[in-house]
Amino acid sequence: MSTVRETVQHNINALVDYEGSPSLFADRIGVSRQSVNNWISGKNAPDIEMINQIARKYRIPLSVILEGDIVRQWIKRQETPLKTSELDALTSDEKNLLALYRQMDAEDKKTFMRSAQLFAFAGEAKKRDDLRIAKGARKTVKQ
Repeated sequence: MSTVRETVQHNINALVDYEGSPSLFADRIGVSRQSVNNWISGKNAPDIEMINQIARKYRIPLSVILEGDIVRQWIKRQETPLKTSELDALTSDEKNLLALYRQMDAEDKKTFMRSAQLFAFAGEAKKRDDLRIAKGARKTVKQ
């Protein structure tokens, strides 16, 4: 069983991999590359305030960073393309969003996709948290 520190280290590694390098991750969260390298190696760990800042930057609930392998699972799911039937079923808002996306330059598209993917994952994590809370409430009521 992993400690919270090991779990945070693992999830920071996943976010660094997602960004592409420790430098890019460090720039995004506003710390030095050396700090990130120390977190990755396990030499030290970010304090709870920094972990919270990372969670806010990536729009991931704090509990997600503190728990298991959730971040890597989310990253793996981000590369699944839409099927033709799903494209045909787009709403007008989704079509408008796609039109705006097509007007962006490559860097803006990359930033937009990261933000959209992280936002979607945060919603999924909140649903899981809500489900856990509901299950806990049911157990309390049964007792």
